[in-house]
Amino acid sequence: MIKEQIQASRDIKPSSLRTYLSTLKSLSKQLGNDKFDDLTIFQQYDNVIKAIVDRPITSKKNVLTAILVVLKSQNDVSDNIIELYSNELKKLNDEYNTFLQEQSKTPKQAENWITVEEYKETIDKIHHQVKALKLQNESVIDDNDMMLLQSLVILMVYLHFPIRNNFSDMKIINSREVKRIDKTDNYLVIQGNKKYFDLNDFKNVDRIGPKILKVPTVLNKLINLWLKFNTTGYFLINKNHSPMSPNSITKFLNKIFQKYLNKTVSTSMIRHVMISDKLEGMPTIKEEQQRAKDIENTFLHSKPINDIYRKV
Repeated sequence: MIKEQIQASRDIKPSSLRTYLSTLKSLSKQLGNDKFDDLTIFQQYDNVIKAIVDRPITSKKNVLTAILVVLKSQNDVSDNIIELYSNELKKLNDEYNTFLQEQSKTPKQAENWITVEEYKETIDKIHHQVKALKLQNESVIDDNDMMLLQSLVILMVYLHFPIRNNFSDMKIINSREVKRIDKTDNYLVIQGNKKYFDLNDFKNVDRIGPKILKVPTVLNKLINLWLKFNTTGYFLINKNHSPMSPNSITKFLNKIFQKYLNKTVSTSMIRHVMISDKLEGMPTIKEEQQRAKDIENTFLHSKPINDIYRKV
């Protein structure tokens, strides 16, 4: 019922809807209510704020956003409740944006931070184990070997494409099927001996449009081996062969890095690590801001005018 009401009240991406519903179900249980359709529990502002007080700021923001989405889909929710949540969310957003400008690690990030070298070393360790199995000579393998091979696949995928959990629930299709697919989902497309990821559902798709990610040769070879044993029709799978959800990807990655590095690493951490490595040595936000201010004080122009005056 809640799902249908949200869909009827706004245009929403399937992945966003799944995230909101998952967040609300979890919060509902935390508040001692297993009846998910009882929305009155989310209108108890003080109880909700008390329940999430110790969560990281990003988690708080996600909860409040989900609550606002579902409450705004109802006709009998007071404007006062909406305003309370909206004001709290704005306060958290302002606090978070200020923190982001510092470009500092959170305590949790500092505790679990890895380097790109450690990431690649983990790949090498798993690759050595997979190679020892000589899977190319096998026609069927057990679930443990399947999950080991998938560990190598998922780490290699995120090494080349460090995006969010957009490989979740991803179907595998042939290029001949592309014209008939639902262009609100994500797919692994097999095109002869080559492959590409067709991404239509991700956070910034409305701004930057759908993306095609071509699979490089080294990854293509590994995926070929993976698909020799994974015949489910889904790219990433759980041990019971059901498709991985976004939460499943997070748990799977957590398990890998706990085993090999004793760290809790998700796709979010991988993106932070990869971007930090790529931008190492570049000016920080504060340094760029100070540099722009110094130039403004020298030429008595605003930054936009100084940028226009610059010739290349």
